[in-house]
Parts: sequence; C-alpha cells; structure tokens
Amino acid sequence: MRFTGQKIFRKAIVTDVAYYFLNSLIPGFLLGAPVALLAWLVHHAIRAHAVDMVFTRLCALVPAYVLGLAAPVRGGASLVPVWVLLLAMVWGFFIHAYLRWSFGPPEWLIATPAFHHWHHTNEGQPCVNKNYAALLPWVDRLFGTLYLPKDKRPAHYGIDQPLPSRFLGQLARPFVTLSGSTA
Repeated sequence: MRFTGQKIFRKAIVTDVAYYFLNSLIPGFLLGAPVALLAWLVHHAIRAHAVDMVFTRLCALVPAYVLGLAAPVRGGASLVPVWVLLLAMVWGFFIHAYLRWSFGPPEWLIATPAFHHWHHTNEGQPCVNKNYAALLPWVDRLFGTLYLPKDKRPAHYGIDQPLPSRFLGQLARPFVTLSGSTA
C-alpha cells in the first residue's frame, strides 16, 4: 500500500468526513424500509444488537480500507463499502432462510443456512457453544467448535434466559448480569 504523505488534519478533512458519512448513511436510509419489509415478509424481524452491528460492520469494512480497496478521503467516494454492506445484508438473509438444501463441500468453507441454524439452536449438548464463525465454518473446524450434522436440522432455537419485552430493555440486557445488577 502506498501513502501519499497527505496530512490527516488538513483543510479538507471536514469535507472528506462529511462525504464519508453521507455515502455511508444514504444507502442505509434508502434501503432500510424495503429491506425491513422484505425481512418481515420472508423470514423474521432482524433483532441484532446495535453494538454487535457496529462491531461486525467494522470487521467487514476496516480490511477494505486497510487493503486500499476503499478510499473515503482520496478525492472521491468509493462504492466498496456500499457493496460490502449490501453483500453482507443479502448473505444475512440467505443464511437465515429455512432451506433444507445441501451445498456439499462449500458448506465447510462458507456459511450456509444449515451451518447458521445450528448456531442459533437451543437443543443442549452437543450443540452448545458451536458455530461461532459468522461467515467461515472452517474457522470453527480449526478450533473444534464446528457442528454440522448431515442428517438433521435444529428443532429448537433461542436461549433459556428471559428477555425483556421492551426495546430499551433488550438493548440494555447484554450489559446486565443475570442477577439484575449492572456488569
């Protein structure tokens, strides 16, 4: 990667940051309603925690910037972040689909509905603490946490602990211990 020697704190930094946020927010704003409607019609509500969403998007976008594939401040906005987020959104719908298809060897390389459904299961041992990798099952295989039986699908999903019924309670839940005191 080649750096141009451009100063970070320069006159145009405010304009560069404004373009970066504008180009990051507008696609999300324009696609938000249609995607939410699609999710509601096809599968289920997307109940991901905001902190998790920020972290996973950073994990997807930071490499693009570090590798020079995206350039928020080099004289023009890059579409790479938009494509990364759109691909992640489409893949998210795909892996949550209730498909009973077998994808053969690719199931060991990249996440499929079967792999991801075992991530969400609540069927006890031997399924507990399995399938952590969001996209790459081979990482779970490497660490001994892969669970992908060929002859069955999960019957039970979720967690055993109660979840607050209200939105703000659900957002606060990861920061509260099971006894109810703050972490």
